[in-house]
Amino acid sequence: NSCQKQKISSIEASGSGRRNRFSGLPLIPYSSYERWQLSCSMAKERISLDGLDQSKSLEQEDYKKQLKQLQLQLLNMQLQLRERKNSVVLVMEGPDAAGKGGAIKRVVERLDPRLIRVYSIVKPTPEEYGHHYMWRFWNKLPAQGEMTIFDRSWYGRVLVERVESFCSDEEWKRAYREINEFERTLSDGGAIII
Repeated sequence: NSCQKQKISSIEASGSGRRNRFSGLPLIPYSSYERWQLSCSMAKERISLDGLDQSKSLEQEDYKKQLKQLQLQLLNMQLQLRERKNSVVLVMEGPDAAGKGGAIKRVVERLDPRLIRVYSIVKPTPEEYGHHYMWRFWNKLPAQGEMTIFDRSWYGRVLVERVESFCSDEEWKRAYREINEFERTLSDGGAIII
């Protein structure tokens, strides 16, 4: 399709031998136009977990090879992130024992630990209870060029806290607006939220 052809020609044109000065790996296209072109190749359909073929798997050797390759790509992106002065906020949500911790371990395994922080969000402390529920996230946000991973997040207000009746109906309904405003503030400041 035309998006795919644009993507390939864009990558070839932007590759032009540019390399990350720290890792030596080729730079990945990152302008807004190039991001739009790359998005053309992204899935257009929703993926249903019920529809996944559970019989498919990778051989251990293939898995390790692909994992290493993807981890090195993440390292390259992390080093580019530092140069570009953006920050990344990665939010991992899911039920207990869903594999969040293992996924986070694999994401950070080869990254520069000076540029990344991982926060496990648990029950608020007495000090945190004395403030707005979003207060405890503000001081954990990454500086420019750095990355923060949240093992659970502000979405807990509209998920767990709502279901378990830890907050009032008014509080969780208001949380939808507050979460949108919080994330808009982050992205307006150059943060990439995943």
